[in-house]
Amino acid sequence: MFHYRVLLMCLLILCAGGVARAAGNDVDGGMIAGNGGEIVAFCPGLELDQTVIFTSTSPRQDSNYFYAITTATDEPVVIEILDSNRFDFGPVNLEELRVYAISYTGNLAVVPGFPITLRPLSDGCFALSNNFVTIVMDTPEEGQLATRAGDDTITVNVESATESTVFFDLSNNPRLPQQLVVTDTNNLILSVFDNVDSLNFLGADAGACRVWGIAYAADPGAEPGTELTAELRSDGCAVRSVNFVRINRIKDPVSTGSEPGNANFARLKVYPNPVTDGQATLRLTGLRAGEPGFLQLLSVDGRPILTLPHPVAAEATLRLDLTDLPPGIYFAVYATSAGRAFTRFIVH
Repeated sequence: MFHYRVLLMCLLILCAGGVARAAGNDVDGGMIAGNGGEIVAFCPGLELDQTVIFTSTSPRQDSNYFYAITTATDEPVVIEILDSNRFDFGPVNLEELRVYAISYTGNLAVVPGFPITLRPLSDGCFALSNNFVTIVMDTPEEGQLATRAGDDTITVNVESATESTVFFDLSNNPRLPQQLVVTDTNNLILSVFDNVDSLNFLGADAGACRVWGIAYAADPGAEPGTELTAELRSDGCAVRSVNFVRINRIKDPVSTGSEPGNANFARLKVYPNPVTDGQATLRLTGLRAGEPGFLQLLSVDGRPILTLPHPVAAEATLRLDLTDLPPGIYFAVYATSAGRAFTRFIVH
């Protein structure tokens, strides 16, 4: 009797809350996809096949594994339980729905009208899929593309793993699938990326390119080697952003130093580097007291950003307020008739 009670307690503990093991058999909801993605969009008015085929990473896709259509609400309610992994949404009056998967043992407790996140889902063990697929009927709207910091121009260092990634704001059409499209300066498509919000330019050639956003409820047709035009589809079921983000790709310059032949010239340092809160300190050492010269901050393309007071002592420490500078790469330069010192720093 003692051993029986211990075994029963173990089974109850293992199954409590849908934990994925019961009597030696795993239950696993897995990660699911619909037609290969987590968002499936249909465009109103298009007479296209609206069949969605669902796939899962779960190893337990047997008679005790099924898909359920639910509402797209904070507490999703089951609308229909599917008897296979495919469903035609054409006859369904939908604006936005979700599809979950459930793996279970015992007797299923899920029926239409049942909140899918309400436990328990069966009188045995159960596991809800780790994600859901969104099914949406919508028409994309034109919008602007920017980085998360709100910039439409940014400089990246293609030789630095930490300075080559750009994050984009894709909030204009949050319900629809989206693409980031990289073009040259003549809008010839170089690369197309589906459902990502960042791009990494590590190892790319130096130069300028453009990044556009596309939101779509039907195939936008953007392919590398073709021109990205303003009108992607005549039916409006795919739209391009009204603007692009310009990416200036540079290779890592010498970060700190003096001109050749001036090893004993003044030295510059900006810290912390990178600058993360808009406040930094500039340290200048090895000066020749009283020698005329200038101290400037420059953008990555050499444009003067700020002229600083010329130090009068052999060493100087200046506090810098950089809160108005957009994220990017900058240089501090100190120059006199005897030479020039410089340092590179990054503003995040």
